[in-house]
Amino acid sequence: MILGRVIEGRGHQRHLEWTCRQNRRLARLLKAAKLRLPACVEDINYRQPRGLDRNLVVHLAACDWIGSSQNALITGPKGVDYRLSWDDAV
Repeated sequence: MILGRVIEGRGHQRHLEWTCRQNRRLARLLKAAKLRLPACVEDINYRQPRGLDRNLVVHLAACDWIGSSQNALITGPKGVDYRLSWDDAV
């Protein structure tokens, strides 16, 4: 039984290490992006009449479209709210 606990502990330790590496990578990429404002999907205000579809935004934020080789096109004039369109063509 002790051997099983040691193996579980190592698996947990590997998972924590992987998570830390992913967090550091994300922090490095966000810093390199030099974004003017900190923004996240959770802060989107859907009450404004901008035509945002909550389900589409959540789907795009999950990044499943990347793994399935689909494209996301964000269009609109510079400096205004952008419209999201979904390209289902593969």
